[in-house]
Amino acid sequence: MAQVKAKFVQLACDFLSSSPETQRAAIAAVERRAGKPYKELDPDAYYDTSLLDAVFREIDNHESEFMAHVKKKVIGQEVYSTIKFTAGFPEHVKTPLDHVRFEAEGFLLNHKGGDVRPRRILLAEDRHVVIEAPSPGYDCTWIEGVFEGILRMTGHAGKVVKQTSCVKKGDHTCVFDIAW
Repeated sequence: MAQVKAKFVQLACDFLSSSPETQRAAIAAVERRAGKPYKELDPDAYYDTSLLDAVFREIDNHESEFMAHVKKKVIGQEVYSTIKFTAGFPEHVKTPLDHVRFEAEGFLLNHKGGDVRPRRILLAEDRHVVIEAPSPGYDCTWIEGVFEGILRMTGHAGKVVKQTSCVKKGDHTCVFDIAW
């Protein structure tokens, strides 16, 4: 069973503030599963990924298909800009490739359990990365947003992140092709 640090569940709930009804439903779903208010979850403690999945399911339940997709990507885009303004990045992390590698390391630091598989960089060349990045128990649209956020944060907004393989579509893993 996969687990994720609560700070990501809290971030996902907090970034729904522009959709109060969706936010209330997501917070209620998290609190039902966790048994306590979402703000009382220890941000650095691990919780079942079903809490994060509950947020995404409520987005799907309360938004149009298009807006649900957008909101999950936007939440993902905010992950690394939030890290930038809170903990910061190691000095050696500068390029988009450095950030993708940093994300792969950070993923393993923020998840645990038998269903958690490490990221696997399949191709790394100048201005192009292909990475296997499965999501353990929650919507992979968020991961696409994380990679888009990395590009935006490194001055490459609007560049391409394409998901070429997806477990939601029957593939055995999720693969993202990132070009800048």
